[in-house]
Amino acid sequence: DGGGAFLLHLHTKLYYSLNETGLRIWQLINEELTLGDVGLRLQRDYAISADKARTSVTQLVEELAQEKLVAIAP
Repeated sequence: DGGGAFLLHLHTKLYYSLNETGLRIWQLINEELTLGDVGLRLQRDYAISADKARTSVTQLVEELAQEKLVAIAP
């Protein structure tokens, strides 16, 4: 439906906009899936290549981590 979401960083009070794909990645990482599994689910959900899925996941997670909205586990 072309939806997305906004994230609010409670400490800084800044809002972050997510498009539909970003929202799906956010939902999947909240299911505590590995980033590889998130990529596989994106591949399936959006019929995209493994490279495109991996790039989308990596890029968003790195941006969220930089803003301290997620923490990357070792």
